[in-house]
Amino acid sequence: MLSRRAVLTSAVGAVAAAAAVGCTRTIPTPPAVGPPAQPSVKVTGARAEVLPVGWFGMLNFPDGHLSYQPVGDASRVWFATGLPAGSGRTVALDSPDLARFSPARRDPDGDAAAGLVPAGGTEAFDSDYSGPGAVLLDADGSTLWLVYHGENHTFDGVTYDLVPFFQTIGLASSTDGGLTWQRQGVVLAGQVPREDGPAPREATGAGTPCAVVAGDHVHVFYVDLTLDAPDEIHVARAPLAQVGSPSAWRKWHRGAFDSPPDGGPSTPVVGRPGDGERSIYAAYPSVSWNTALDAYLMVFESRDGFWWTHSADLMTWAPAQQLLDIEGPEIGGLAFVSYPSLLSPGAPSDQVTGADAFLYLGIAEQQGTSHSLWRLPVTVTP
Repeated sequence: MLSRRAVLTSAVGAVAAAAAVGCTRTIPTPPAVGPPAQPSVKVTGARAEVLPVGWFGMLNFPDGHLSYQPVGDASRVWFATGLPAGSGRTVALDSPDLARFSPARRDPDGDAAAGLVPAGGTEAFDSDYSGPGAVLLDADGSTLWLVYHGENHTFDGVTYDLVPFFQTIGLASSTDGGLTWQRQGVVLAGQVPREDGPAPREATGAGTPCAVVAGDHVHVFYVDLTLDAPDEIHVARAPLAQVGSPSAWRKWHRGAFDSPPDGGPSTPVVGRPGDGERSIYAAYPSVSWNTALDAYLMVFESRDGFWWTHSADLMTWAPAQQLLDIEGPEIGGLAFVSYPSLLSPGAPSDQVTGADAFLYLGIAEQQGTSHSLWRLPVTVTP
């Protein structure tokens, strides 16, 4: 998947700015002297490479949100990555600490084996790309569900290498611990339908998902790339017991989950942060329940860096605060930086973070090179 930092930036044109939303989180009563306490999320150290280019045959990774589930005493982490056979594949790596990795399954050459590959051809929604966004455990514990980013690169009879593309969110299931996946079809489509003819822009549709289970529902956060509004973060949900039923999904629209998943309208829950003319877009969400904040925490990307916000209910989010400036000392001057995932090693899954976490990113330090997995330490303070 080509970085959307350039793709999203190129399509802003005359789109309108989105309205900011307020926070419903209750702030503790402040002391008699001094300003009230405010939550903070801060990078507290330098970046370090975790998994170099070429290890296990992997290239241009991570290419989306990282998701993991426990497997024995380790964690199984799913990556969107390129392999010698091609790009846009789903690979599982096992790790004891989210710092050391080994393939959960290897191919005959000893490289990481893909559990899901592009469907091929020109018609399928994921004919050219199928990369993970979230892995969820079924309500009865028997099945893993993969919410993934699919791409089709064919327009007007021509199949393109990188762009343009149409993105759609698909669903797959696994009964072997996520080593292999069986396609279950489309679960969420954007507001702009895919039609024959030239591409309306470089990238269109719903994609780059992550997910969190709250109560008895799965909430999937994603970016919807439309033609007449900013590129911003939307949410849809389904009962956990009915994840595999497309008719059970509903998008958030004008204050309620009542819009159909197959192209229905939706209202963004997180808009462009700060100065919208500088940030341009809000995309690539990473959402978790944060035990330090006792609230949901989202880290996401914009053109001018990475931002965070928090919420009590997953629909109403506080005004976003900048975590990293694209020109700041931590990441300034890099050839490529994208695909944030906030993870706390030792937490049961990517859906839970704590006071100590790491911001995992795809980084390339030099032009023309593959990006690879890096991370920066992060401290969360209530």
